[in-house]
Amino acid sequence: MQEQKLHGFIPVRARAFAELDGTLREYIHEKTGAQLCWLDRKDENKTFSIAFKTVPEDSTGVFHILEHSVLCGSDKYPVKEPFVELLKSSVQTFLNAMTYPDKTVYPVSSRNDRDLLNLMDVYLDAVFHPAIYRKPEIFRQEGWRLEGEGEEICRQGVVLNEMKGAFANPERVLENEINAMLFPDNCYRFISGGDPGEIPALTYRQFIENHKKFYHPSNARISLVGSVDLDACLEKIDSFLRDYDRQTAEFEIPMQGPVPAQHRTVAYAIGLEEDPAQRTIISCAALLGAFDDDLRSNAASVLSDYLTGDDEAPLKRAVLDAGLAQDFAFCLHDGTQQTWVSWDAWNTDPDKLPELERTVRETLTRLVTEGLDRERLEACFRSHAFDLRDRDSGHAPRSLSEALEMLDTWLYGGDPAQGLLAEDALAELERALATDFPEKLLRELFLDNEHNVTLTLEPSATLSACRVEEEKTQIRALTAAWTEADWTAQAEQAEALRVWQQTPDSEADLATIPMLRLEDLAQAPTPLGMTETRLGELPTLRHKTGSKLAFLRAYFDASDLKLEELPVLAVLCELLGAMGTARYDRSRLPLELMRTVGRINIKPCVVEGETPDSCRVLLSAVLACLPDQGERAADLLGEILTATRWDDLPMLRDNLQQMAIDIQLSLSAAGQRFGVTRVLSDLSAHGAAQERTSGVEYACWLKRMSTADDETLRGLLQDMEAMNRRLAVRERMILSANEPVTDAALECLRRTVPASG
Repeated sequence: MQEQKLHGFIPVRARAFAELDGTLREYIHEKTGAQLCWLDRKDENKTFSIAFKTVPEDSTGVFHILEHSVLCGSDKYPVKEPFVELLKSSVQTFLNAMTYPDKTVYPVSSRNDRDLLNLMDVYLDAVFHPAIYRKPEIFRQEGWRLEGEGEEICRQGVVLNEMKGAFANPERVLENEINAMLFPDNCYRFISGGDPGEIPALTYRQFIENHKKFYHPSNARISLVGSVDLDACLEKIDSFLRDYDRQTAEFEIPMQGPVPAQHRTVAYAIGLEEDPAQRTIISCAALLGAFDDDLRSNAASVLSDYLTGDDEAPLKRAVLDAGLAQDFAFCLHDGTQQTWVSWDAWNTDPDKLPELERTVRETLTRLVTEGLDRERLEACFRSHAFDLRDRDSGHAPRSLSEALEMLDTWLYGGDPAQGLLAEDALAELERALATDFPEKLLRELFLDNEHNVTLTLEPSATLSACRVEEEKTQIRALTAAWTEADWTAQAEQAEALRVWQQTPDSEADLATIPMLRLEDLAQAPTPLGMTETRLGELPTLRHKTGSKLAFLRAYFDASDLKLEELPVLAVLCELLGAMGTARYDRSRLPLELMRTVGRINIKPCVVEGETPDSCRVLLSAVLACLPDQGERAADLLGEILTATRWDDLPMLRDNLQQMAIDIQLSLSAAGQRFGVTRVLSDLSAHGAAQERTSGVEYACWLKRMSTADDETLRGLLQDMEAMNRRLAVRERMILSANEPVTDAALECLRRTVPASG
């Protein structure tokens, strides 16, 4: 039966997709032209998202500042932090907002229908009726402002300071610079998050004008995913849209054509005490294709695994063996209108660029001339296919991931279903990989391409100080021309901000925040669908998750380890699955994993105890696979846990260097997390254990080990072997599995793990 118009929304089309277990229903709001997609799928975790196509025209970070600012109160909810207040009564499963290079997204998720409607109401009022129009203090707080007096005057602002931190992360600097080189003719050359040097050029008037221009229903793409009450949701959305008239919202992004080959050298900041030797990063990038070219994007993802997915991958091994970098990766960059690829050499020196380029060219030439190894290519394809089919990766609620995936094509006028579907794209990819398509693609991208761009990112211990001094010079030049009236205006603005920030929200304003009532909640908790059984002598947990994939977990109690042993445990976990085993050498093991296991994750797990002085430390081994691979995957996990060979010194050194690079990047990108872990390490056993498995203490230990001599590393190998034998025994083991995992698979793992002694 033909669906009728509902609350101003006209149905456009509806398509049932078996692989999604649901129907994608598309609507358009008749009055405003707002587009809406509902993935009608049985899922108690429901998601609402409203996104705007926001195309930057400079690097002032206006859309990043708007993302922060609209969440600082609105007409209906005039409190300074409505979401902080909302969290006090909400049962949300996700609540955030994100700025991308060409869009701004406001998604929320909840399992409760009333809660979802409450969240939608607050979000919709925030984006359409924010307090920024009557409270310029919000712009000065979230964006930038001058603060202080006389010689002490400086720039402050939430986004300004956030982006100063982001610019300390070489990964962000690398991506920003490559985008500027690859996309000189469209918006991707700008930094949507904001360049700290350009943010102060943004005025309050421009800030408001950008909200008026882009935050309009005609430019909105609204998503609903899961078992929502459609009538209630559309009624809620229409109550905000119907006051607007349709306007032109065609914010087209020109497709970037080929660019001249070029090389650029840029500095990035390191600490004054840090050694700049072997801290250079070199990247070579090329345009790949349009957002809707699934074949090229999927092929590039498979080639990424093939070339550099593990330490024995041919391109990575060639670079490592030549001593040209401590880590090397082939990367696909997607999620925008045009995709691109790059190879990146980490922790090298600038004078190695010619040899690095020669090694990459010679290796790729040999591979495309001789033909790619079909066995490895097939294994990489199987791994990629699992990733596309895995809709419960655990990184975010499935419904949230689906809402965001629709935007990857929908934003540019493409089919919103494309990013959700896998089977047709995988069939096309499998056919292409059986031909010489992958070799031709590699040749086109990096051998016959006259439009590659190359970036050398060099460390500078003085760059941070230079930036600080440059900012001071700019402020001195600005204030030197101020009149007394200017100083008075500055003081008045600062005082207005201080008063606004320090004045508590009134009881009346706080009362506007929607609160869940007891009757809105289930009277009893939902059963977890778990049963506790035994498999022989092993405690075993069985879960009903509804997933079509098999998830098997094995936990080994490591609570008797000493604090100084915990960094060794963390590295041991990283190396399980990378080192060779009794049956598979280090070149064969990655292929077997890609063929058999969709995802494997072995790591320390620290569980809080009943008192601050107690905690439980576990070695956690988790794998996901297709149900028909359960027994083979369990056997392989058992092989990794009990038969890893701890005698590969070069492999250990390579991995330690790569782990040290990763955690160093994390320190600059998420310093606040490391700071919190550091503080908590003195307050509880849980905090102390976390600090030594993932905190600053662990980072320092890794740095020492990454440059240790051979004798020290041989000792570390011996320590890991002894710890592995001590922990991977049945007496310490608990099994956990969902429905698709068979008893035979569990028994296979149980038999593999020996009893202690």
